[in-house]
Amino acid sequence: MNRFTAVSRSFVAVGRASIAVLLGVLLLLSACTFGGDREPDNEATAPPPSPEEGAAVALTSALDRLEASPGLHYKGAFDNPAGTANVDLRVSGSGVTYGSMSDSGATLRILTLQDRTLIRAGEAFWKSAASAQPAGDPKIKAELTKRFAKSWVAIDARVMGDPGLTLRPANVAGQFREQLRQTGVTAVGRGTVGEQQSTVVTVGSTIYHVTSNSPYRLLKVEHPRIRAANRATRGAVRGAAFRVAQRDPSDDSLDFGEMDPSALDGFYDDVENEAKRELGKAVDSRVKFNATLTGGISCPFGSGACTVRATVANTLTAAQGAGATGTVRADMTAFVTGPSNAKTCTDSKTMTVNSSTSMSCVVRLVLPRCNKRGVCTWPVNANIMVIARADVNVTAVTKQLRRDRSVDGRLARCRAGQGCGYPVKGSKAGAEAARADAERLAGKRRQRQCQNGTVAVAKVAQKNGDGTKKIVATEAPTRPDEWTDVDLGGMEYAEYTGHAEASIIQWLKHNANWYIVEGAAQRNVCQPGEAPNCDVSCMEQLENVEGLTIGPAEFRSGTRYKSRIRTFWTE
Repeated sequence: MNRFTAVSRSFVAVGRASIAVLLGVLLLLSACTFGGDREPDNEATAPPPSPEEGAAVALTSALDRLEASPGLHYKGAFDNPAGTANVDLRVSGSGVTYGSMSDSGATLRILTLQDRTLIRAGEAFWKSAASAQPAGDPKIKAELTKRFAKSWVAIDARVMGDPGLTLRPANVAGQFREQLRQTGVTAVGRGTVGEQQSTVVTVGSTIYHVTSNSPYRLLKVEHPRIRAANRATRGAVRGAAFRVAQRDPSDDSLDFGEMDPSALDGFYDDVENEAKRELGKAVDSRVKFNATLTGGISCPFGSGACTVRATVANTLTAAQGAGATGTVRADMTAFVTGPSNAKTCTDSKTMTVNSSTSMSCVVRLVLPRCNKRGVCTWPVNANIMVIARADVNVTAVTKQLRRDRSVDGRLARCRAGQGCGYPVKGSKAGAEAARADAERLAGKRRQRQCQNGTVAVAKVAQKNGDGTKKIVATEAPTRPDEWTDVDLGGMEYAEYTGHAEASIIQWLKHNANWYIVEGAAQRNVCQPGEAPNCDVSCMEQLENVEGLTIGPAEFRSGTRYKSRIRTFWTE
């Protein structure tokens, strides 16, 4: 056996990058100048409303509308130490954030999902971040920047907090409302935003543009531009330090565009498509690794198939926004230089957070002839890079996005005059009653169908409130011969091919002015993976029905293909 002595190197992955652009947005929205509380009006009789009081009423109404907004499109520019930055971010009422920011010629994309913030940037951005790391081989850093530039990257919560929470319409409205309460309106004027006339309401040092007529909407916010001062005061917004400084002659400004139903659907389409296409490849910059070669690099029988073994340890803290429990998926790449050539090899392994594990891979080196009997030893340089894959469950993310789309979309359509909610509400108790009907009808089928088939019953209602009825379906496109009209009690049979629950969905697609109030199957609803009868599972189809609540997992033990769920209803 030939044995080669290896030089061990370790590298700590790029961690908290400096992201001044987004921090500036958070500052603009979070650090409005507050004055002291206003003195109470002690006059016995109230004078006619002043322009300031009228403007306060309009702004308050606009903020009420902003608080319940289904989604906002932020567009604008503001100052930061490197110059002017441009912002184009869309944020839903549920806190999903997606967009881009440009700063000093670089574009930074941002995505916030389920309390996780990910960014995407080019190599120049990551090279700048890597240059701030004192440790590490230049070749490894170069490889890291290339890898990070190709993927979405989960970042430390302490870098920018939670943009989805901070930029949510409800949170922004709350901050603006508190400023109005503390400071009051100090000036009122007239202006325009684009081609729209606006009432210009000054509150402290912040200027709000509100529509001139009811219903009042917030159109734009201007805030004093931040620039460095000689004697700066250190302040903190969501854990990041800022210099509170002098007012610049120009202002930072953000346009507040409320997303209508079409824009909101487009937003969720964009986010869902991006999640499906790219999040499976995301990496996590929050996990730090230390990799040490274990022993030498062995090449059995002088074959040139040389095994690199390393001990890899990871570090992750709750303060970084990931918690100190769970698992980490580590991708190791070994860059090995032998006496005559250089090769790379890889290994991937799942490990517990804040633990270590052994990893190995094999490279093909060109070996010189060994003129000794037994063991020959040459120095070999081996550098190891380890990157954590982001723990993103794309299926779970997609399901949550569809739930968020349903909630926000319903509000958007209501505001657009396209219908507010559903005239008839369902309930778990009503779904249980439908389950009892399904079990009763299943019991009347022939033994084989009773044991192996499925019956689903659903109460449906017209969206205009004109009436309700019940529909029933099985795995067959035709009504079972053994069922009588008395058994059905006026139920309509859904004559479609496929699983019973899928037939209910097919009925809805052919009757678009109806919706499910409540329903159930007498046995488990199938979930992804059942083959060959279930290309798209019944569970997935039910989850895609707008406004539908899927019942608790309380049926008997499920399987790989069968969920523990039977009931569903619209609240």
